[in-house]
Amino acid sequence: MKNQHYTVTRDSKPQFRGSDLECFEYILKHQPNSVDHATKYEGWKIQKTSLEGLIIEACLLEDGFENATIAQALENASKRFRYEYGWQINHNGLLEACKEWFQGIALQVPIWNEEIDQLGFDPDCYWERLARSFVGMTETNAPDQELCEAIEAL
Repeated sequence: MKNQHYTVTRDSKPQFRGSDLECFEYILKHQPNSVDHATKYEGWKIQKTSLEGLIIEACLLEDGFENATIAQALENASKRFRYEYGWQINHNGLLEACKEWFQGIALQVPIWNEEIDQLGFDPDCYWERLARSFVGMTETNAPDQELCEAIEAL
């Protein structure tokens, strides 16, 4: 059975990943109030880890983008992908090039099958799904508004 992993954010910035209990404990250790109070009034959130969340976290970890908005960080990653893999996009297609870009450790996403499995994702289709998620998030001028709202509600 796959593990259920969650991400803790504070003011929409990823802070920690782990089980539901580990996330609960993390919030308790990093602020003086109850988890209920922290999630209602202090900007803390716990939500199931998603591919989109992993991508956003990785984009925000890029040098110079730690304090960027989600949209700025995604735009930076998209421009970097197109600059680095323009030839592959033209010859292999957008999704295949994106998959190869992620497999080349372009962003700080989980890369080991054990870690991918622990997060609840199937290692056999992880890279393709990651590429599809990234393309879906970056192929428009702005990320999907509903997705950004859901992520910021973390």
